[in-house]
Amino acid sequence: MAPNEQTPAAVTRDAVDLMVDALNEIEGISFVRDAWENKAPDDYGVVELTDQYGALYADNHMVAQEFRLTVHLYATDGNNAWIQKIQEKLNEAADGFSMGPHEYLFDIGKNHWTWNAYLIAPLQWEEVESSG
Repeated sequence: MAPNEQTPAAVTRDAVDLMVDALNEIEGISFVRDAWENKAPDDYGVVELTDQYGALYADNHMVAQEFRLTVHLYATDGNNAWIQKIQEKLNEAADGFSMGPHEYLFDIGKNHWTWNAYLIAPLQWEEVESSG
């Protein structure tokens, strides 16, 4: 490395935040991690880290973990097009997923869908930030 060159910065990546970012690419719906801090928009979603769903052991040491994220969608209409849009993103961003039950929440006037998305990866990792 030349004397005036700087070491590339390491950036911490988070698997849950990357899932939120992927789902936020869907037009017409906004997702956040865990809960809305302020009033949520009309149609919205939440992504929660639910638990460790599985683990792989070698020589009595955990070498890989599978995490379960729960994706919630709250929409004012019951349009099933949301299902396809969410599942397309989950196909890209998760290592597998399953759809939970649909329900109508009378108290808030919203349709509620859930998915369990599975990630076989560390929750956080460091990446070298590329310059230019």
